[in-house]
Amino acid sequence: MKFKRQERYERFEWTARKLKLASGRPVRQAKTQTERYPLLADQLPAPAEFNQDAETQRRNEARATAEARMRAHCARVWRESRSDFFKATPAQQDAIRAGWNAWRGPLTAHYFRYMVDEHTGVMEARSKAFKARERESLQRILSARTAQATLDLA
Repeated sequence: MKFKRQERYERFEWTARKLKLASGRPVRQAKTQTERYPLLADQLPAPAEFNQDAETQRRNEARATAEARMRAHCARVWRESRSDFFKATPAQQDAIRAGWNAWRGPLTAHYFRYMVDEHTGVMEARSKAFKARERESLQRILSARTAQATLDLA
């Protein structure tokens, strides 16, 4: 199967504009505090001072976490799609291959998932399972609410 590798994000770099905005944030937060809560402004903690190194580290860690989460998600979708592809009948597999080879859009896991769903009907089964879990969850919430209401009345 043809696919496009997921690109890596670049590390965070400060530009003059980003640095100016980030360093002015504590002043803007303090101003917002005094405007929103004029009677409590002197009792609320002051916004933390800007630390460029700490902010750079925080942003790089957030970027790395988001990238790892997204890559894991795409890998999971790709594995599930391939599993469903190999469970399909030979006629369905041929139809999926033909559709994927003719596809001119992005060659990502999600589009391959769509192609597999379109030809195998796996999406309907996933949708039914999701709706059943949603109904069960709603029933649990409603029963907990009625139990709480009963306790409140007693």
